[in-house]
Amino acid sequence: MCGRAVQTKTSLQSAESIFIHYFPSNHNLRRNKDRGTDVVTSSLPIQQRSSDDCSYCKLDDNLNLSPGMKCIVFSKGLHVENGPTICMQEKVWGIIPHSGTINSPLDEGASKHFSNMMYNARSDTLYEKKTYRDLAIRGNTCIWVIDGFFEWKQPVKNVLSTCRTKQPYFVRRRDGLPLLVPGLWKSVKTGRKCEQSQEDLVLDTFTHLTTNACAPLHWLHHRQPVFLLDSKFATEWIINPSQGLVNEMSLLASAITEKDCFLEWHPVTKSMSKVNYRDTDSVEPIKIQTVPSVKSFFLGGMNNCGKIKTATKKGNLKVVTEVKHHTDRKRKYFRDQVLSPSLSQSIPKKESQGGSQDSFKRVKISKCEIEERKACITDFFKSK
Repeated sequence: MCGRAVQTKTSLQSAESIFIHYFPSNHNLRRNKDRGTDVVTSSLPIQQRSSDDCSYCKLDDNLNLSPGMKCIVFSKGLHVENGPTICMQEKVWGIIPHSGTINSPLDEGASKHFSNMMYNARSDTLYEKKTYRDLAIRGNTCIWVIDGFFEWKQPVKNVLSTCRTKQPYFVRRRDGLPLLVPGLWKSVKTGRKCEQSQEDLVLDTFTHLTTNACAPLHWLHHRQPVFLLDSKFATEWIINPSQGLVNEMSLLASAITEKDCFLEWHPVTKSMSKVNYRDTDSVEPIKIQTVPSVKSFFLGGMNNCGKIKTATKKGNLKVVTEVKHHTDRKRKYFRDQVLSPSLSQSIPKKESQGGSQDSFKRVKISKCEIEERKACITDFFKSK
């Protein structure tokens, strides 16, 4: 689950302000205006490789982030006089457990990350698996900041579409703030050398924690990322991780109810299911057309039968759109051509000659006429 996500500069800027608010000693996370830009960078006193430029002014907004791609995470820096620090680092989504060698270097590209399937880690068994347990004990923890994530669901039967592939949904916060997701990181040697310095090339990777889905999201998937409900958990996970903290974060994320849910979701274009799709409509809501049921046809009423209402959310506003269709014509045809003749001929009639006024008789309908009316009703409900 959560094999795709969105990360933009806006979410990283919001996360930086959160860390500064809850971690005032981290004064060296500042804005770099020397380049004439208003972009957040890290000026922590860390000896970093040239490839680890923490400034995300060089990164574009990724609206379809998948395992194997680079993104920014917050992790622990060096300990200075004022205490521990937090830095932003560029890492590849998907942990690789073992380093490569000269004879057997790591595969280049995202294929390696998809093959080992370590782009997420179950929080309930984090300290049981050696790969994750060792990283947590060593303090290789991080916070993954995203605008939201994608999840896929098989469409229901009444969806009006010839394509039966799974429908993607985009999940995000209602207030527009980023989602803070705890994770683990690991640096491995690729087995290759730098052409200029002949130093070993190192690949920095990370994974994020998952837990059981909360009640509002259980219809979409049975697992979800561990959302941090309190920003203090973010700094605590980076500076002082523990098994008890993992359990507490997971339980709070899974205990979200319909009443206190801060998430919203909407369907998006199926084109974003392709890894290389980069258009801006990857996160834009779409309308899913459905086939009206027979029950709604009979119970909808003549005043409402010509309209279909669809609701989409834009921030805190709910936009309702009405779409006209031709159900009213079908209803009129069904009433005039099918029901009216049948009812008029089956109504009891008084005898015209002789007999008591209370005596009635019904008009007999031949089997041939009955079959014709059944065929007419069947033809009416056939899809055109």
